Order: sequence, then structure tokens, then C-alpha cells
Amino acid sequence: MKVGDLIRLNGSVLEPDGEVGIILKMNVNMWGEEQTMPSGVSVLWISGAQELIYQDQLEVISESG
Repeated sequence: MKVGDLIRLNGSVLEPDGEVGIILKMNVNMWGEEQTMPSGVSVLWISGAQELIYQDQLEVISESG
């Protein structure tokens, strides 16, 4: 998984209006301190919304070149 990859939520069924996004930033510290939790990812969804989400909640649909 890297910046520019096309992603969706793990386990979601891809529908015509399904939630698909592109990774804007990797390794975002979600809580502002060192923790053993998965790192965060900044995602721009097709709806235009930007969200921070845990990396392990996403799956890659198409890798960026």
C-alpha cells in the first residue's frame, strides 16, 4: 500500500456508487503519541470527503504506477 493507490474499505462490495478512494498520505500518527496501533492513512474518497483511517481497514484495488 502506498500513496496514489486506489483503495476501498476491507470487505466492502464494490457497487457503482461504492466508497472508493485514493491514498494521499501514509504512516499518519492517529493519536499524537507512540502506540502499537496500526498506522493511519489519509484517504480522499470519491465523494470528495477526506478521512484518516487505519491502514488495516483498507484494501488496494489498483496500485499506482
